[in-house]
Amino acid sequence: MVTSEGSRATWFKSFKILLRGRSKIIGRYSGLKSVILNFAIFGPIAVFLVQGKQLLLSSGDLPPKAVVIRATGTFVQMTRGQTSWVAFVTEDKRVYNMERGTSISGSRNLPQGVPPPMVYAEGILLENGKGYFWPTLIKLPDGQLQTTPEQSIALLMQLRRRNMGLFVAELLFFTVFWIISFLNVAKINRKLAQGE
Repeated sequence: MVTSEGSRATWFKSFKILLRGRSKIIGRYSGLKSVILNFAIFGPIAVFLVQGKQLLLSSGDLPPKAVVIRATGTFVQMTRGQTSWVAFVTEDKRVYNMERGTSISGSRNLPQGVPPPMVYAEGILLENGKGYFWPTLIKLPDGQLQTTPEQSIALLMQLRRRNMGLFVAELLFFTVFWIISFLNVAKINRKLAQGE
């Protein structure tokens, strides 16, 4: 009878064998089985790094709890190298950057024109004041609203739900690889216990 300590050692050894993927004890398609285990291990790490960052970028308090920035200024397209984004530049030259990849061209919510029109804007800094600028109200000089707080917050909440859904879906995707890998480790463990 195998002790629980011996059993754990066999499970760990089985895991290592599958991770390396070079032993005949793994059976057919040993390389593929090893790749699946590696994918199960490193895939979720990549999801946390990439999708977790996306979740963080849109996080933070909302008005009235969040501090609302109120200023007159212009929305301008900024570029540095191949990176492009929109910035709200106030009359007193304060710059509030929006998320990378944003563009004035073709946006329904950002004022269009060359030179950029002077507007009154309100917004918050995401990540509780440490992140990108999210405009909650944009009013043109003629009083026309480009976006309202209700529209803007609804759009932000939609973005947050989409990012969270994608995050959960990606993690669930990797559980399939963990299940397959667990079954493969169990087979190897059985063969080791039988002395094969």
